[in-house]
Amino acid sequence: MIQNSIRLIVADDHEIFRDGIITMLNKFEDIEVIAEASSGEQLVQLAEKYLPDVILVDIKMRGMSGIEATRIITQKIPAIAIIALSMLDNSYVIADMMNAGANGYLLKDAPKDKIIEGIRAVSKNKEYFCSGASQKLKAALPFNCSGTGNSVRKSIKSLRFNQREKEIIRLTCDGLSAEAISKKIFLSSKTIENYRARLIQKTGCKNIAEFVFFISQNNLYNL
Repeated sequence: MIQNSIRLIVADDHEIFRDGIITMLNKFEDIEVIAEASSGEQLVQLAEKYLPDVILVDIKMRGMSGIEATRIITQKIPAIAIIALSMLDNSYVIADMMNAGANGYLLKDAPKDKIIEGIRAVSKNKEYFCSGASQKLKAALPFNCSGTGNSVRKSIKSLRFNQREKEIIRLTCDGLSAEAISKKIFLSSKTIENYRARLIQKTGCKNIAEFVFFISQNNLYNL
């Protein structure tokens, strides 16, 4: 291992995949895997213990998700760079992960050289997206993510959501379609679409993608 190598933690609840990615990473002299986690809770503990340079994390894990773990870690230890490595190419999920504080997003079918390139990039305080994730994010967020958003958005303090709206907000932010939500809470797809249209209007957003980012950006998910 070369001096000043990138100290990295891998988090994924699938042991076989985790072992495979670690074996691959160990072939590169400038990357040192110092720990591995199988859950979001364990990842938070290991991050605080080892203070890695980079964390490579899956999003969907048993227990605490990679998104929530990322949010906690970036709040506690902002110097750690986090890059998602996930099968999920849902634009809402990608936006939520980035808003949680991630520095990059890779799909699990990304070429090996792109994964290494991504790790090296985020270790130097750069953002990195594989082509698939980049296209999804651009399509979902046709506005400036770094700003405060559209000026017509309503004041957060004035927003009020009933219990059904809160339920639909959470499921929408989890990446579920109107049809999937309808099956989950036993309402028609048309009713779900009407709810979502009212929520978009209520928050002053332009579309579902902007609405999801608005909810995430303003910590309104766990209402």
